[in-house]
Amino acid sequence: MFYVGGKPIDFVSSLPHLGYVITDTLDEGPDITKRLGNFVGQVNDVLCFSVKMSSGVKALLFRAYCTSNYECAYELWDLSGTVAV
Repeated sequence: MFYVGGKPIDFVSSLPHLGYVITDTLDEGPDITKRLGNFVGQVNDVLCFSVKMSSGVKALLFRAYCTSNYECAYELWDLSGTVAV
C-alpha cells in the first residue's frame, strides 16, 4: 500500500482521467464503450430535436454535434477484439 501525507491511497481497477477511462490492465474496452454510448446519445439528441428540419440541416447538426475532430483516441485503440455494447 502507498501512503501520501500519512493517508493510504486506494487501489482502483479503473478511473477517468482527462476524459479517458484508464484501467489497471490498460484495456481500451471500457473507454470504447463509454465513447460509443456518448455517440449514440448525441445521435439520438440530434434526431429528436431536428424532426422537422431538412436533411441538410440534420447533416450539419450531426457533423457539428456528433463528430469529435479534437479526439484522436480511436487511432490508438486496438479494435481487433470485440466490445460488449
